[in-house]
Formats: sequence, C-alpha cells, structure tokens
Amino acid sequence: MAAAKPHVPVEDSEMLKAFKSVGHFCWSAAKQWDWFAKSTMGKQLVTCADSIGANLTEGAGRYSKADALHFFIMARASARETRYWLTLCAERDLIPKEDVAEQIKNLEGAARALNALITYRRNTEMQVKEARAVYDEKDSIHNTQDMTDQDMSGQDTTHNTQDMSGQDTRHNTQDIFDAMELEPDFGSHLMEEND
Repeated sequence: MAAAKPHVPVEDSEMLKAFKSVGHFCWSAAKQWDWFAKSTMGKQLVTCADSIGANLTEGAGRYSKADALHFFIMARASARETRYWLTLCAERDLIPKEDVAEQIKNLEGAARALNALITYRRNTEMQVKEARAVYDEKDSIHNTQDMTDQDMSGQDTTHNTQDMSGQDTRHNTQDIFDAMELEPDFGSHLMEEND
C-alpha cells in the first residue's frame, strides 16, 4: 500500500489560493473607485469575493457532512455572484475588460475544483470517530486504557479515521483533486479550450 500523503488543509489548497487571489484583486480595484461606486458596487464585489474563502474554510471545519456541504455550496454561490459583479464592473468601465476576463478564468478554474470537492463529499460516506478525551487519569470512567469505545457491532472505534472502505477520512483536499485528475494550474486548461 502506498504511503499516505501529508494532510493538506483547505486553507493551504491551490483552490483557496486562487479564490483569495481574486478577492485581493477585487479589493485593490474597488478601493480606487469614487465614493458612489465604492458604496454600491465595491462593497458588494469585495463582500462576495471574500466570502468564498470564508465559507470554504468554515465548511472544512464543520464536523458533519451536511454542514460542510452547506458551506461549500454557499462558497460556490459566492463565486457565481463574484463573477456577476466582475462582469458588471467591466460593463460599467470600472475595471478593464481584459482584467475581468483573467479573473473570471481564475474563478472558473477554482470553481471546477470546488465542484469536484462538493461531488466527492456528497458521494463519500465519512464516519470520523474521535478519541475520547481524558479529563482525569485517576478516574477509571474516563481512562481510555480501561475503556474502549465500540460501535453497535462491537468494533473498536477509538481512533478510527477511516470510512467503511478503509480509506482515510481526514480532509485532504489536494488528494481529492489528485484522485479526480484535476489540473493543478487553475484556469490554464480553460485558455486551451478557448483557442
């Protein structure tokens, strides 16, 4: 069996880095606008662009599959909203069309990775069990050496980080993308398709 790759949190994934890059671009662009543009479109653009990463990070920190998916789907919706506002900024001559096209390519590449993450999480049964916390080692009720956590079938689940097929269930987003053979360079494959 191949050695497991080290865990890569969502915060360190290429997908999140791409979304953050778009957010930084939106911030830099909007802070240069006049008061009216900032207070109407600028706040909307920056808020939705920054909420992509915030929702991804919060979803990755949620324990249940349903909670995680809820935040991942909210992140996807924020990515679509960001695309809308960027397009509107180009139409109103607030951001050059070429710059908007580049940011939309980055958004689309990262959104494909996010869709893959959502699909993977929907289709994977995850049963993460955490070890019981030891509060007082003198108390035999809480002493893990004297007690074993068992599921209904009687199997030990004290340090189970595997799903029913034996795969590691820790959230390693880079492994998910590798398994789905996604492009590591977000957006580059979109330029090839347009040629």
